[in-house]
Amino acid sequence: MIAVVFLLGVGLLHVVGAYTVDDQMPIDPVPLACTLFCIRNYKCVMVEPPDCIGCRPVPRCVQQECNTICDLPCAFLSKCVLVATDCCPKATCREMSIVISPPAQNITNESSNATTTT
Repeated sequence: MIAVVFLLGVGLLHVVGAYTVDDQMPIDPVPLACTLFCIRNYKCVMVEPPDCIGCRPVPRCVQQECNTICDLPCAFLSKCVLVATDCCPKATCREMSIVISPPAQNITNESSNATTTT
């Protein structure tokens, strides 16, 4: 039993250690959580801009009474998002993006560093 727990712990440490962060990758400046301090009787929620389908959510202050639970039964490969309106945000289903673009890479021209000798 102790050997099984030990092997499980070593296996978990190996899996956790495999996921490292590249220090060269830029940090995304878009907040993933609400960072606004709202006035009394208002709360901060993450909403999608009304004129931008598929854009990243942005923090907004809305009335405390607004229903900000996104619990619509969306179809497969769709997700529930809150869309900003003039009053309370509206829950809507949006298609999820399946295509994941790789991060931008710096490309250097190695031929400019080469020296020619005769």
